[in-house]
Amino acid sequence: MRSVAIFMALLLVTSGALMAQQVGTITAPGPFTLKGAKVDPKGVPSWPVSAGDEIATDAVGVTITFTDGSKITLQPHSKARVEMSGGTPVFRLLECGAFYELKSDTAVKMYAKDTAAPATGPTGKYSLSCSVKPGAAASAGGVAGFWTAKTTALVLISAGAAAGIAAGVVVAGDDGTPVSPTRQ
Repeated sequence: MRSVAIFMALLLVTSGALMAQQVGTITAPGPFTLKGAKVDPKGVPSWPVSAGDEIATDAVGVTITFTDGSKITLQPHSKARVEMSGGTPVFRLLECGAFYELKSDTAVKMYAKDTAAPATGPTGKYSLSCSVKPGAAASAGGVAGFWTAKTTALVLISAGAAAGIAAGVVVAGDDGTPVSPTRQ
């Protein structure tokens, strides 16, 4: 029983270490690209955004809501990357434009490519030149359509199966009988 508990603890620590730090969520009325994969948000109201994620929009914009409630709306045909620096989210606009609504002037560090673009107040807009053409943002570098309903279902089923196996291992060892012929 003790070895099962240790195994489960190691599994949780390992899986947590492999995941990037979530900095907020994305909501969108239509398809967008996240980490190079086209996302169709139908039926999924929000998507997690983690440090290092690159977001590209096509015909519709997306809204990123950070953990403190600050919001940045990436305009259509825009591209940005979200990072972390010293515990503060960083929004790096790479192409086109974005509107922001911050809870404080220091809630999110904002950059236009590599140049700091500090907020001029709690709400505002900043922009760069737009070289992304309609239709190009969705196909920019990656596996189009990876997060389909089928892929999402497979991930959820796999996670459920792993949890069921872990529960079965714990239950199997609860009555004191050995679970292995070598442990008698």
